[in-house]
Amino acid sequence: MTRSMRGLVSSLVVLASTLAAAELAAQSRDTVFLTVGSPRVDARLFKPHGARVRVYGADGRQIQEWDNELWVGDSAGRPVLRWSTTGRPVAANPGRPLSRLLQTYDGITMTRLLYMSPSPRDAS
Repeated sequence: MTRSMRGLVSSLVVLASTLAAAELAAQSRDTVFLTVGSPRVDARLFKPHGARVRVYGADGRQIQEWDNELWVGDSAGRPVLRWSTTGRPVAANPGRPLSRLLQTYDGITMTRLLYMSPSPRDAS
């Protein structure tokens, strides 16, 4: 390899490294890191909604399913978010008990206020 070829290769390596670093920096700018309780957090934008989540294994069979529901409420004049997650048996896991997780968060700061998981017989 001639001296001019080595210089060209070195320049290309530096250019590629610079472009890769610039792309990584640009990607990191679209990510916001927040701390619970930060004044930048305002959960009042969340509206009541629900979603069913289905998880499939590598073989394409459904292996898990649960529902998430959000209610927006009030506790002593303070907005709160109440989440309910209910899991159920599926064909690939018929012995899975019905399960429920209830969580309450501050409706502005997202600080968790309460969570509980009732026994399976109470989950229905």
